[in-house]
Amino acid sequence: MSYLFKKYEPQLFDDLIKLCITALNDNKNKAKENMEVDDWENKSHTVLHALIKQKRFDLFHILYDNSEPIACGGCYPSDFDKSFLMSCVRCYLHPEYRNQHLIRKYFMPADKDFAIQNNMNAIGLSFNIYNKGMMKIWERVRFGENRPYRDNLAFGSSNFNIIDFPIMIKNTPQYLCYESLNPEWSFNFESIRANNETL
Repeated sequence: MSYLFKKYEPQLFDDLIKLCITALNDNKNKAKENMEVDDWENKSHTVLHALIKQKRFDLFHILYDNSEPIACGGCYPSDFDKSFLMSCVRCYLHPEYRNQHLIRKYFMPADKDFAIQNNMNAIGLSFNIYNKGMMKIWERVRFGENRPYRDNLAFGSSNFNIIDFPIMIKNTPQYLCYESLNPEWSFNFESIRANNETL
């Protein structure tokens, strides 16, 4: 396997379409509607609309195995605090490549570098209610150690936090974990806590 990590440019559109179609055919992908390609210009919930029409992402990448697109994802400053970078947004990884830590190895370090270069105060990952258990990956402690396992270069500091209640991100209740990049920074996440009506 020979991986190639590319910043999205318009000439990669067909590759992104191909990856979206893979995601639509992926039985384990619980966010299939995000990857719709038919009439995407009029479907604001799709990754194509968010990337091309809304221009939501400050950075978006595609990962290739040789010439085959196998993963995508992007980052953007959050609506609740423009100095907080939302990382690995609309991330999708081809099922044959899962459990190889490719998102951790490629996407997260690129997003963190972007956050640092742009003087962001924090970088975080959000999870929908159906996949909030994935946050446990960042809490895991390796055998014989008493510190969380975070050798992923993006969440490798002691400034790691998990918000233990759902917050509203893009009108959707989500769970959040983040790394503070500035020890002086703080944010009142209670102010964007999801209420019972939205859960």
